Amino acid sequence: MKPLTRARAFANLNDPLVQLLKNAVDDADELDKYLAEHPYRVDEQILLPPGIFTPLRIAFYDRGDAAIRAILKHQPTLGAIDLAGLNRAAELSELVRDDKEAALRQEGNMTPAVAAAIRNSVESLDVLLKAGQDPSDQRLIDHVVKYSDAGVMRSLVRHGLDLQDAETFSTMLRNASAQYNQSLVDYLLEFGSQASHTIGIDFVEYAQEHATPEIASSIERYVAA
Repeated sequence: MKPLTRARAFANLNDPLVQLLKNAVDDADELDKYLAEHPYRVDEQILLPPGIFTPLRIAFYDRGDAAIRAILKHQPTLGAIDLAGLNRAAELSELVRDDKEAALRQEGNMTPAVAAAIRNSVESLDVLLKAGQDPSDQRLIDHVVKYSDAGVMRSLVRHGLDLQDAETFSTMLRNASAQYNQSLVDYLLEFGSQASHTIGIDFVEYAQEHATPEIASSIERYVAA
């Protein structure tokens, strides 16, 4: 990102709409009022440090259910990314059937699969994987270990993610631990036990330093078993 673009992106963090989105996790009344007064902004592309996002997609990242409900009242334009994040799997399936490239199309810093992973939209992720989404895509995996629960990982495994590979398993477990993702760690440890994957004491030390005490304890029990 060029310096001027970077400066603009950070300046946009103080945009009143961005601030309202950040504050609307539980109570979105002020956001609702703002969009009623500024309806043109509901589909605005806002440059932020990670990329370009619409208000709805910012709310996806913030896990802002109240904000999402408020935004939807103002009838934003919904593409594949938005349908995936909202888990409108039937509509998404119809869209990608008519426009196969929509399943993989990147806009800003997001793809439909990334939106599905962030929002734990398993049914929509299944649609995208059947439409050609690579389950081992690194951008997708990075978001899964940070945001997703076990249901998303099960979907990826069903569609070909190879956790039987010891290195893939170990990397995934390490990253999920560092992101404090207890649900995903629990799933991976269960999978690892069934697949007879082994991890060493160094992994326990890593978890003790980088993960929550609960995750470190889970990994310690796995190593000791």
